[in-house]
Parts: sequence; C-alpha cells; structure tokens
Amino acid sequence: MIMSDLEILGRLRKEAKIFSDDSLNEILEREGTVFDGDRLIELDLSPVGINMHSMEFVPDSIAELQNLTKLKLTGSMEFLPDSFCDLTNLKELILSPNYNQLPDNFGKLTNLERLEISGYTQTSNQCLTSLPDSFGELENLRYFLLIYHKIPTLPENFGNLNNLEKLMLISDEIKELPEGFGDLKNLDFLKLEYNELTALPESFYDLRSLTKLILTNNKIETISDKIGNLSELVLIYFAANNLSQVPSSIRNLRDLEQLNFGDNRISEIPVEIAELSNLKSISFGGNIINLIPRSIGNLKKLERLDLDSNRISKIPVEISGLSNLKTLSLNSNKLDCLPSSIGDMQNLE
Repeated sequence: MIMSDLEILGRLRKEAKIFSDDSLNEILEREGTVFDGDRLIELDLSPVGINMHSMEFVPDSIAELQNLTKLKLTGSMEFLPDSFCDLTNLKELILSPNYNQLPDNFGKLTNLERLEISGYTQTSNQCLTSLPDSFGELENLRYFLLIYHKIPTLPENFGNLNNLEKLMLISDEIKELPEGFGDLKNLDFLKLEYNELTALPESFYDLRSLTKLILTNNKIETISDKIGNLSELVLIYFAANNLSQVPSSIRNLRDLEQLNFGDNRISEIPVEIAELSNLKSISFGGNIINLIPRSIGNLKKLERLDLDSNRISKIPVEISGLSNLKTLSLNSNKLDCLPSSIGDMQNLE
C-alpha cells in the first residue's frame, strides 16, 4: 500500500536529515518488497509527509522511481537535477518553496496534468525568475499555479499548452503576456492578480472558453472592445487597476453574474450594463462616478451593488426596481438624501 511506504520513510527520521544519493538508494534496497520503488506511485517528501527535517537537495536517484504519478517536494532546495525530468509518468507535482530555477528539460514531463509552484512570500529572493523554454511542451497540463515568484514574462510558446484549463499566476511580478497567450483555447479559469500588467495582448480576447477572469491588482489602463468576444464569462474582476472606462461591448457578456471594477479611475457606469440580466453582483466602489444610470433598475436578479467612495450626488428612483437587492453600499459619496422608494425594497439587509 502507498501509505505503508510513506510510513517506512517516516521511521527514518532519526537516521538522516537529508536524502543523499546513497541514503535514498539504501532505502530502496533495505526495505525490499515493502518499499518497492518500482511500484511506488505517490510520494510526499515534504517535512510533514515524511516526518523528517526539511530536505536540502533532491538526489539524482529519485529518477529511479519511474512509476511515480504524484510527488510533493518541499524544503530548502534551490534546484532540481536534470535527472528529475526522467520521471515521465508524473501527473501531479507540487513544489515549494525556494526553487531558483527549473531544469531546462522540464518539458520532458509530458504527462503532467497538475503543477503547483509556491514561493515563500512576495519579498523572498529565493524564487524563480523565469520558466524554461521547454515549458510549452507540457502538452497535457490542465492546472498550473505559480505564486510568489519574480517572472516578468512567460515563454513565447506558453500558448502551446492546449489542454490548460485553470491558470493562476499570483504575485509573480509579471509585466506582459506573450502574443500567443490567446492560443490557450481550453482555458476556463484565469487568475492573474497582484502582478504588473499594464496591457493585454490582442490575442487575449481569443480566450473564448473563459468563464472566470480575475485580473485584480495590476496596472492595466485599457480594455479592448473585443472583451465582448468572451461570451462565456460569468465572473469578471478588474478591481485595482488604472482603468478610466468600461467598453460598451460588455453588453455581449450575457451570462455575466459578477462584475468588479472597484478601485480604478472610472467616471461613468456604462448604460449597457443594464442589458446583463443575469448580474447578481456589481462593484464600482472607489472610482470617480457622478451618476447612476436609470436603466440599472432593469437588473432584477441583482443582489449586491457596491458604489462606495465615489462622487454620486443623486440616486435614481428606478433603483427601487432592484427587487432582489440585499446589499446596497453608498458610503463616502456626496448624497444629501435617498429616494423614499428605497424603503420599499424588502430584501435590503
């Protein structure tokens, strides 16, 4: 059983602080049929998983575990040996923290479906500064999480990850996306928050499978009218950027349920938003908005409306048409009074 194999590793806590080439080979030899490297398919080499001190490096001999499909490696290691990429049956790999680089031949792990690479903190210097050019060869990758690294851009062939469905690049100091990014035709969930993006490539608007898009805390200045091409979107977050307007083509996002453009420099709520009949949550807090369009009262499914910290001086009476509204936030505006009809909104909390 897999668990008994891991228990064997746990019993070695008094024998070694690290795995050297010799110690890992000795484990494989001494434990014989109980710890059989040929049949081991899951391995957790984190301090918790093996009940030992943190590993200091990954031995070349790890490549002997040819049937591994799941591997978790954490510790004070700074790099992986080239032989690591001989584990070509790996489907799930979790790495954290401290890695300064991935092997150039990382693309050999063509069966990899899930990859998580976490750093220590946003201020740590022990982090990746690039992904290898071979990264785009991970043809079966479906899920990729990269957090707390310093990677200003992605490899040009990143768009070759045709099966990628969920991508999370968080606090990685990314400044630009490659033009081929739009080739990620199966991408369903994208979170690119706390980075340094100022613009999106034209191909970005070819990501027609996207249902959830989170680009908060960047420096994005404009959104193309082509945003209307992403008609499968149900959630879109552009909070905390440098946007001054929302394109009118947003009217094409008919399935949209959540919209967040808070903390930008937007002066006007586009009237086209009233055509998005499935909206449940809207946030434009922290902008410079003066007026609320009357047509907003058409959003019968709306449950939350956040307009805090703007320059609004008047609320249209049509807002009382939001019969399902539960939360209405209007703090820090220029309001002297509210329409009496708000008192008839029975669902307001």
